[in-house]
Amino acid sequence: MSFAQVTRGDVVLLPIAFVSGKGTKVRPVVVVQNDDLNARLKSTIVAVITSTNTRAHQEPTQLFIDISTADGGKTGLLHASTVKCEHLDTVDQGDLVRVMGRFSDALLQQLDVCLKQPSDWISHDDGSALPPAFLDPSAAAAQNRSVCLPRAWALL
Repeated sequence: MSFAQVTRGDVVLLPIAFVSGKGTKVRPVVVVQNDDLNARLKSTIVAVITSTNTRAHQEPTQLFIDISTADGGKTGLLHASTVKCEHLDTVDQGDLVRVMGRFSDALLQQLDVCLKQPSDWISHDDGSALPPAFLDPSAAAAQNRSVCLPRAWALL
């Protein structure tokens, strides 16, 4: 399916490959890439959402979504779920099946906290950390942000 454009905070259904690389499963994801890049690129960055919530309150990289709340209900999720900010994928926007709902501003702020947890992604003068695709490009340049890729990427 082809979208005019996804926006940061959209909850969409997407076929996600299993870690083994053998097969896929259609599951909900949340778009975490900034809207400037979503408009310019055919790909986007998403965080996987799961209904397995056992570690959601223990892991700083996971965000629990309670669908019984007003904010949780707007996501379109069918069950209490967890956003796994440690499980990011770059996907073709054309592969998205449909938009289910949207994160509220309050949930997006909580999502940002979880996304900042893998702090070796980017080094900033103010001590914050985010991958460059999540940032407003003009703000990043104005704040002299420097990119430090995770150590594992050096092996690629």
